[in-house]
Amino acid sequence: MTSPFDFIERNEKTIRNVVFILFLLAGITVITDYGLGWDDECSRVDTGHINVNFILHHAKDALLQGNEKYHGPFMEIVLVFIEKAFRLHDLHSIYLMRHLVLFAVFFLAMMLFYQLARKIFSAPYAFLASLLLMLTPRIFAESFYNSKDLLLLSFFVFAVSSYLQFFEKKTLVSAIIHGICTGMLIAIRIVGILVPVLTVAYAIVFMFLHKDGKRYATLLLVYLSFSVGVIIACWPVLWLGPAYHFIQAFAEMKKYHWDATVLYFGKQIKGTELPWHYLPIWMCITTPLLVAWGWLMGMFAYIVSIFRNSWIRFLENYFWNSIVFLCLAPILSIIILHSVVYDGWRHIYFVYPLIVLITVYGIRSLIMILSYRVQVGIAILCCVQILSLVVWIFFNHPYEQVFFNPLARKLMPPIEQQFELDYWGLSYKQELEYLARTDHQDTISIAFQNLPGELNVLALPDSLRRRFAIRNEHDTTAQYFMTNYRWTGPPANRRLLHQIQVDGIPILGLYGPATP
Repeated sequence: MTSPFDFIERNEKTIRNVVFILFLLAGITVITDYGLGWDDECSRVDTGHINVNFILHHAKDALLQGNEKYHGPFMEIVLVFIEKAFRLHDLHSIYLMRHLVLFAVFFLAMMLFYQLARKIFSAPYAFLASLLLMLTPRIFAESFYNSKDLLLLSFFVFAVSSYLQFFEKKTLVSAIIHGICTGMLIAIRIVGILVPVLTVAYAIVFMFLHKDGKRYATLLLVYLSFSVGVIIACWPVLWLGPAYHFIQAFAEMKKYHWDATVLYFGKQIKGTELPWHYLPIWMCITTPLLVAWGWLMGMFAYIVSIFRNSWIRFLENYFWNSIVFLCLAPILSIIILHSVVYDGWRHIYFVYPLIVLITVYGIRSLIMILSYRVQVGIAILCCVQILSLVVWIFFNHPYEQVFFNPLARKLMPPIEQQFELDYWGLSYKQELEYLARTDHQDTISIAFQNLPGELNVLALPDSLRRRFAIRNEHDTTAQYFMTNYRWTGPPANRRLLHQIQVDGIPILGLYGPATP
């Protein structure tokens, strides 16, 4: 009896081309739909421009005194150079360019992720992994504007892929490519140091397990040389003292100072005092149910495989050992070190591709021991999950950043009183455009509950931007007031005029003067 996946196997190339062309077209179509969040201008100016000014004009003092000097600047530098190369001065044009470039990097990462998945799975499973990753709503949305966490995810895919090539091919070219990918990864976020740690560890293991130990030693030296060189080249503050500033950056990563609070299970809790289960809970409630359950099955299958093999076979299974290590190590280190995290689990988005691979590994392991009819049932279930994600994104675009899976919405209502929603403040953009369409005054005075409202005004096209007069949030003379409800409820002295909702959950409100 033929497998339910035979059609996909026979038509892999055509399906692959269709999937990625449609994804690319969808991405290009919606690039203009996303607004700006808290970190956009800070990343662009305090990370990007300050580093570029140091590179071009040797402005050392501004770099050393800046708060962002230890936030990996590589891609922010690239974005600023693109900004300068195309002589972009208007914020609207600048941020469209940034969103386009960030999505382009993510798209390249997704194509490489498919090739990575294809090396370890057959075509149907590789497609499932790719679609689950691309269509997870929060990941899809943030691929356009999150130049920190989603960019790290993209480069993590590059680094993991080059890691596999390094140990498969064992050539100088593969060592150089892996070194470059690792260097760029760490120059985006220092947490990428996990990849060279794992590379060195497994190279040493293979030196003892295999006869060509000298070859591994040579390749490791080449890899580390390129990796260190690229890190220093892409991180200007290291030019002023590589060892000292790298250690300082690592220390800041472990204990980043952030005093604000986050909404967690209905309580405002300081970012420094969040319970150990903050990350696991957020991951469970904001990922598709198939991923949450499939990951558990995958981990169970991996543990079973450990007990079924000898310790040498276990060590030689470097790929899955590495995937599990890179998936669990960041999460466990945050829990053990009590590192500061906030805004959900965005700081460890980079492990999500690995979570998806483990998920598909679990699904495949389950299918292999089941009857044909049950295999068909699981295949249908996977298709339903993918289709439900497409439908959800279609009807809730461009607010994918507030996705909660159906089980979370059912078990924890009202979810808007339990967890943060549009903490970035991106939905200010759509509400400003709505206000501009419905209020035809030449000048519209408006106040905002927080910074993203003002940033989204500045990034509007000039014809719209000129119509808004920004007032202080406490200015009661402002005709309108907008809030994304972060750290506060609806204003007591104003009347609700319009609201943006997702799944019936209010994420942003427009208010006018109180009724006389």
